[in-house]
This record gives sequence, C-alpha cells and structure tokens, in this order.
Amino acid sequence: MSLVRSICCVALLMGVNAVVPAAPTARAAELSVSIGGASSSGAVMPGKSEVIQLIHMALVSLDHANRTGNYTVFRQMASPHFQDANSVEQLGAVFKAWRLAGINLSAIALREPLFQRPPGIDPQGLLNLVGVLPGPPDQVKFSLSFMQVDNEWQLYALSLVTAGPATANARKRLDGKSKALMPNLLPGADAG
Repeated sequence: MSLVRSICCVALLMGVNAVVPAAPTARAAELSVSIGGASSSGAVMPGKSEVIQLIHMALVSLDHANRTGNYTVFRQMASPHFQDANSVEQLGAVFKAWRLAGINLSAIALREPLFQRPPGIDPQGLLNLVGVLPGPPDQVKFSLSFMQVDNEWQLYALSLVTAGPATANARKRLDGKSKALMPNLLPGADAG
C-alpha cells in the first residue's frame, strides 16, 4: 500500500467551496450539505495564537468524538449553521471509517501548523485556515472555516486528509474488513 494513499474525510458542510481536487491516488469519503444563510460580517482577523488555538481545539474535539463515537459536544461547539446542517448521527456516519480505522489525531493535533495560504477572512466573514499539521507518524492536511457568533469563532466547515504510514496501515485494516464500511469512496479530494 503506497504511503501516498490517504484516508480522507471531506465534510464540506455549508457548501463552502474550499476543497481543491487531489492527486488521483487519494481516496475520499465525501459528504456535502448545503443550507442557506450568511455568516457575520465585519469580523476582525484574530491573532496568530488564537488562529492556532482554533485549529487545535477543532481537531482535539474531533479526536475525542472519534474515540468515543459521541459527536454531541463536537457538534455543540460548532456554529449554529453547522449544527443545523449536521445531526449527531450524520457526523457519526461521516467519521465512521476514521473510527474503524483508528485514525489518531491526538498525536499531531497540537503541532504547529504550516499554512498553505495566509489565514484570512472572506467577504462572507468566514475565517479560512488551510494548511498542514506535520507528522510523524502522519500528517493532516486541513481546510477549516470558522464564523463569528457572539464574538466567538465557531467551526463552520472542515475538510481533513491524513497521509503517512499509520494511515496506510489503517487503510489496510479497513480494506481487510469490508468495502461496505466506506461506500462513498471516490478518487481524490484534498484539503489544500
């Protein structure tokens, strides 16, 4: 199994156009949900330490949800738009393959991110963060969007791709179990 192959979970929630097509060797489980509504405007760009804290909090919260199989807190910490678009059950289904594969975000969630483009606020007021958390053992490519709700940045959308030896081993374990575990496998999706 090539180390280039990755387990990818693309949760494009709210219809944010933040995903760039990946190399044809990647495999993805994809979920797209779109709902109406605009985010707040006039948002002020947070400082570097707050940006890094947002990334860490989102990934640690997701890691806890994946480890326990309970996405209630992860969902409640996100923006109202994210909550409206995603039930706890939907989030459990989206990340089922990650749980079964044993993807461990805690090993790299607190590393210093390498941004692929400068963090910035788009015309809709969304804070967009795109980059990589380097391994070892694996790296995580991320594209996270946050909206400001009551002067607090809350998760609006996410796209994550893991790649490396631990991911390759997890892929082997999944391939050995059942293709039915990841029915929406598609060639290529990338967080950046």
